[in-house]
Amino acid sequence: MDESMRHDIALFRYGLIAPLVNGQVEPKAYLKEVSERVHHVPHQGDKMFPTRATNESQPRRSSIGAPDTKKGALTP
Repeated sequence: MDESMRHDIALFRYGLIAPLVNGQVEPKAYLKEVSERVHHVPHQGDKMFPTRATNESQPRRSSIGAPDTKKGALTP
């Protein structure tokens, strides 16, 4: 993957998360909306993002794999 491809994909990803980062949207509703649409990912084609990513019933995992107990913590 060359620098131009990485740049295009990074801009796409930022475009998806920017409304959340900037506080422009209500997170739960926005994530539901994102998961219901088909997105054209640069150099990768059309993709849908799973609703599992927005399911709050799943425990969040910290970077070491243990459930995260901090409410609202940003974890991978």
